[in-house]
Amino acid sequence: MPRIIVCLILFAIVSIVPVFADQVGYLGEMRPWPMLCAGVPILPLDLSDSPLETLVGPVCAGECSYALIPVGNGNDPGISVVIWNEENPRILVDTNNNEDLGDESGVYAREQIFLHAFTWSFNVDVEYEVKGTVHTVPYHLSIIADYSYETEKYRFLAGGFCQRRGGIELSGSFVPIAITDLSSTARYNDVSQLVVAIDTDGDGKLDTLPGSHEVYKPGGPLQVGDVLYEITYVSVDGRTIALKEAGAAIPRAILKPGRQVPDFATVAIGGSSFWLSDFLGKVVILLFQPRVNENGCVNCPSTGYDRLTAISKGLEEFGNEVVIIVVATEKKPVQEQWLAYIEGSNILGVWDPAVTELYHSKSGLLIVDQHGVIKAMDEAWFTYKQGRPKGYYYRLNEIEICDIVGNLVK
Repeated sequence: MPRIIVCLILFAIVSIVPVFADQVGYLGEMRPWPMLCAGVPILPLDLSDSPLETLVGPVCAGECSYALIPVGNGNDPGISVVIWNEENPRILVDTNNNEDLGDESGVYAREQIFLHAFTWSFNVDVEYEVKGTVHTVPYHLSIIADYSYETEKYRFLAGGFCQRRGGIELSGSFVPIAITDLSSTARYNDVSQLVVAIDTDGDGKLDTLPGSHEVYKPGGPLQVGDVLYEITYVSVDGRTIALKEAGAAIPRAILKPGRQVPDFATVAIGGSSFWLSDFLGKVVILLFQPRVNENGCVNCPSTGYDRLTAISKGLEEFGNEVVIIVVATEKKPVQEQWLAYIEGSNILGVWDPAVTELYHSKSGLLIVDQHGVIKAMDEAWFTYKQGRPKGYYYRLNEIEICDIVGNLVK
C-alpha cells in the first residue's frame, strides 16, 4: 500500500510540473538589425596610442590609434580596433577575436551617411562563458566616424545592432522569437536591457520595426494571442530564452492600413469625455507626438507643432468632415495654452498613457476613414544594402494627407 501511495504522489508531481515549467526557446540565428529599430546606444570609443590587449600581426603603419570594444563575458577583454583618423578614415578590426591582425582583410562594408560621417558594419566573434563552458558566437557591430569641427578630427563610436533569432514552443505551436540587447555589450542576460519581438498574431512571421504590435520594450510581459508570458531566463550569449505563462489579455492591436483602428475611451485636455468610435462617419487624423513642443508651450515653435499647424491649416476646407486628435505621449500640455490654441477648431488634445500603450506608439500619424479603418499612416520599412538591413521611417507629408482626406470626403 505505501508503494502505491508513493507512486501516486510521484505521478501527481510529474503531472503538475509541465503546467508550471518554463518553456525554453533556442535562438541560433544571428541577424543584423536596422539602427532604426531600437534605442541602441552608440558609445564613444576611447582611443589609445598603444594596443589595449596583446596583439600580433603587422605593426600599424602611419599615425594610428587603438580602441577596445568590450563585449561578451569571457576572459577575452573585447574586440580590438585600429583606427586611422585621416581625411578618409580607415579601420582594421580583429573580427575573429584571435588577437592577430595579420589575418584580417580590412575590407568592411562602409557607407557614407553624411558629408563627414561614415559607418562600417561587420560581424565579430564574441567570447562567452556559459555554465563553465567557453565558446564564441557571432555578433554584429557598427562603427561610426563623425567629424568634429571643434577638434578638426573624427570621433569614433560603436554600437551593437544584433538580433538573436529562433523559436520557442508555446501551447504546442512553434513561435518565432528574436531578442536584442540595448547595451551594445553583446550580453543578453540583463532583461532590463532586452528588446523582444515575438509572433504575437500567429502569422508565422516577425514584425520587428518600430511601432509594431510584436515588439516589446524591456520590463513588461510578452504576448502571444491572448496569453501573456514573462521572461524567466536568458543566457548571456542570447541563444537560450525561457518563458513562463503569466496571465491573459485582449489581443494586441495591429496598426496597418486596412485594419480596423482600436477603439478607446478617454478625456480630452479640455475635460470632455469621448470614445474614438463617436466619430464614425467622419475622417479622423490621429497624431501621436512626444510633446506639443519642447517646453510644453503650445504656441512656441517645434517640429511637432509645425506639423500640427500645417495639417490643421491644410484640412480647414473640409470643415466638420474631419476631426484631428492629438495624443501627447510624454509631457502633458498646459491646459490653458492648449485650449487657446484649438479654440474654434476640430482639434482634440489627449494626454492618456493608456491610449499610448494601446497604440504602442510614441510618435506617428494615422488617417482613419469614416468606417473606422486605417486608410494610411506613417510607416517604418527596411531594405537590404550590402548584406545588411537599412531602416527608414516615412512620414506622410501635408500634401499627401490632404489628398487622402479629399478622396475620402468627396
